[in-house]
Amino acid sequence: MFQQQTDTSFLDGGGESAQIIRSIDWSANPVGPISDWPQTLKTVLGIILRTKFPMFLFWGPELICFYNDAYRPSLGNNGKHPTAMGQRGEDCWPEIWDFIKPLIDKVMLRGESTWFDDQLLPIFRNGKIEDVYWTFSYSPVNDDSGRPAGVFVTCNETTEKVLSVKIEEENRDQLAFAVDAAELGTWDYNPFTQKIKANQRLKEWFGLPADEELDLSIALNAITEADRPRVVAAIERALDISSGGKYDITYTIINPVTKIERVVRTKGRAHFNAEGIAWRFNGTQQDVTDDSKARRQLIESEKNFRAMILQAPVAMCVLKGPNHIVEVANEHILELWNKTIEQTLNKPLFEGLPEVKGQGLEELLEGVLKTGEKFAASEHPVFLPRHGKMELFYINFVYAPFLNGQDIEGIIVVATDVTAQVTARQKIQDAEERARLAMDAVEMGAYDLDYITNELITSPRYNQIWGFEKGASRDEYLDAIHPDDMELRLNAHQESLKTGHLRYEARIKRKDKSVRWVRAEGKLYFDENNQPVRLLGTVIDITDAKRAEDALIEINQKLEIALEAGSLGSYELNIATGEIQCNEQFKEDFGLKGEQVFTFNRLINIVAPNHRDKVRRAVSEAIKYKTAYSEEFQVIWPDNAVHWLRAAGKVRFTEEGKPAIIIGVTFDITDHKNLQQQKDDFISIASHELKTPVTSIKAYTQVLERMLKQKGDTKEAGMISKMDSQVNRLTGLIGDLLDVTKINAGKLQFNDVDFKFAALVTEVVEDLQRTTEKHRLINEFNYEGTVHADRERIAQVITNLITNAIKYSPQPGDILIRSALHDNEVHLCVEDFGVGIAEEKQEHVFEQFYRVSGNKQHTFPGLGLGLYISSEIVKREGGRIWVNSVENKGSTFCFALPVQQSR
Repeated sequence: MFQQQTDTSFLDGGGESAQIIRSIDWSANPVGPISDWPQTLKTVLGIILRTKFPMFLFWGPELICFYNDAYRPSLGNNGKHPTAMGQRGEDCWPEIWDFIKPLIDKVMLRGESTWFDDQLLPIFRNGKIEDVYWTFSYSPVNDDSGRPAGVFVTCNETTEKVLSVKIEEENRDQLAFAVDAAELGTWDYNPFTQKIKANQRLKEWFGLPADEELDLSIALNAITEADRPRVVAAIERALDISSGGKYDITYTIINPVTKIERVVRTKGRAHFNAEGIAWRFNGTQQDVTDDSKARRQLIESEKNFRAMILQAPVAMCVLKGPNHIVEVANEHILELWNKTIEQTLNKPLFEGLPEVKGQGLEELLEGVLKTGEKFAASEHPVFLPRHGKMELFYINFVYAPFLNGQDIEGIIVVATDVTAQVTARQKIQDAEERARLAMDAVEMGAYDLDYITNELITSPRYNQIWGFEKGASRDEYLDAIHPDDMELRLNAHQESLKTGHLRYEARIKRKDKSVRWVRAEGKLYFDENNQPVRLLGTVIDITDAKRAEDALIEINQKLEIALEAGSLGSYELNIATGEIQCNEQFKEDFGLKGEQVFTFNRLINIVAPNHRDKVRRAVSEAIKYKTAYSEEFQVIWPDNAVHWLRAAGKVRFTEEGKPAIIIGVTFDITDHKNLQQQKDDFISIASHELKTPVTSIKAYTQVLERMLKQKGDTKEAGMISKMDSQVNRLTGLIGDLLDVTKINAGKLQFNDVDFKFAALVTEVVEDLQRTTEKHRLINEFNYEGTVHADRERIAQVITNLITNAIKYSPQPGDILIRSALHDNEVHLCVEDFGVGIAEEKQEHVFEQFYRVSGNKQHTFPGLGLGLYISSEIVKREGGRIWVNSVENKGSTFCFALPVQQSR
């Protein structure tokens, strides 16, 4: 016999049929090994095998056969038993398959039940085909998803009844006796005449007259209005041959005379002629009032149980069966799970709450189901889903077995979230530890003074602060206080008697003649008579802080003198509120001398309209990129006077990384700007005046070079070529000077278009590669999208950055040009491995005429305008430019442009 290596407890008590099932090697069967059987199949087989009523089951797509011991006699001897067990339906019943297969399909495909009464189905048994009559029904067995997975057959062989009508008639009296003994009502309805006959008992229940036949409507009137439509529909359904004529319904009647209310169960069957028309409909009726009351009480009890769980002030749920199906769950446990009722109800716990798998809860639940012993846990750590991630919770919970008699049907779960208490306790413990560590870290001493006994307990650090090697008496500590501070200390103690809090700062004279400053703080505790009984406190040496405070006062005084001497305005801007604290010079810079209240919005309105966006952008970028900012802009005073200001500032952030304040200075640069304007005017005029003769010189140079080459004077032609290169340099310098004057005057023209960024970079790189043999330009672009800007100006920027990289990399090597998309910006970076720039000089490289000073400042020619022009072009296209550099290792210059649609 094949031994199943799995739990077959559902077969217990199933008799011979169960033993046959155990003996079969199911791994070779389409149903598969028992360990893989669905719970629905096990449950249905458990019911079938233990019942005494003949039952049969077709299961799965192959319609595998199962039956119980009560069904076994119908198979006869030397027939289908025991080979029918586990056999395919078609193989088991070939002689009647044409009849029963459509019935099975009807159930499996449409979920519709069937019923047949006294149906002739010849079967092979006792070594031959025998005529056998059956009354049977086919009904669906649904799987966990609610779809039919099998056909449940309840059947009764009626061969003897059909063949023994005479015997049945002889036993009619016995049947009548049985009906009377069982206190049953009997009824017989003629569908053609719509008349009903009933025995005396049923007439008494319905309050019907003693007539032989009555209209059905008279009997229906005794049925409660709530149940009457349901009864009528059940009768009509039974009289339809497609229903099989079966009738079984429970409803309530009220005797119209005695007003006695009864719950009755009526069972019957319709009989049909050859045309399928019901010619007779009869049956019995049983008074089930007591059973109904018990059932209602059971339902009410279960309802109360569910209500208790749903209304419980703590998290509760009931888990049924080995799969821990969530049968009921209240809102508290749903809140704890962070799940909805739709996600969890009537589903296995770990299917609706898969996040808690693998945390040991499965084993705890299995242990309760197996042993029936309650399990309780206190402050059990569990990770639960919150806000898209798993968070740690501490839960007190109880798993208690849910019993039905002696059987364990499931588990009742009661849980309480104690995370807040555990966290609070941990915080208290952490706070105590931090307090101790903090006291050690800041070298704080502690003391405990008993006012009743005058006993003073001090910590080692307290003694050290006062200059004692070990504890001393209270009087000795008092003697150490500086005489000039004794009154201050006494006043603080007298005030503490009113407030309960002590605080003072005083000097002490230690034995080594040194004088130290200390800060003493404490809390007083009083008795029921409001008399002080205890003082707990701390003391800290603040000598260094006092000295630093004095030094800070001195520094602030010097700073005020420096600001005043330099005519610098100083300010502090609260980013959240926009409020500004400032000195008088700052007010004067904005033409607001004498005004008291300052806000950022107030000042931004004084800024010239064409400069406001630039100022806002500079402040926003300083906050976004956590950098300092420096900006020059015009302001229009209330008297309409126009001034130029230079403002610089630095953002300070909170510990959480949020911008809090901006601290900075302002300086009136109106005179400087006027001088610069004069300089720009001069440069503009000079540049224009130089441009024409330089152009002529270049033309003559090129003509002269061609003439010398035609004569064969290559040496002289080479000298002329070098002169032409110098003229090109001079032309470039003049062009830069003209661009600078246009930028300063706000007249630099931009022709913005949509263009492919990668194509432009490739074009510039290829052109510049032809100008250098020592350096290899490597183009690594990861952005091939479109940019809306002035294509020629952006090409000018890229050219400046690459030529600078070549210029400041004297040794042969690679120049890397990279582009990529970052947060709706295209970034282009040019990296060289040349001389680099010192950190303190990097913030100046984009200034006008700035050149990095040092040993090699004359090695690399230029006016220091290229980066300034590039910076202004990028800024005016809505972008930004920056540099990262390490001296003697190289530099990386980058700019960013917004990626956007055509404007």
